Amino acid sequence: MDGLLTQKQVAAFLKVERRTLWRWRKVGYGPPSLRVSAGNAIRYRYRKEDLLAWIESQRVNPEQLKSGTIGTPQVELTN
Repeated sequence: MDGLLTQKQVAAFLKVERRTLWRWRKVGYGPPSLRVSAGNAIRYRYRKEDLLAWIESQRVNPEQLKSGTIGTPQVELTN
């Protein structure tokens, strides 16, 4: 992986569909991307260091797994 990565390269690396990257971008999730204009076309590219940093930020603390707090809503229900 050298320079700027394409959506196809990032999707393959993360083992997700390219449309998943698109959805993530729309909701503000996923690795940071760069919007690059090429004539009338707009392309999205990813810096390798940004991708690797984002992956590292997704690391789960083993204590969270043990306590079951991963994916558990942190809200209190009141009557």
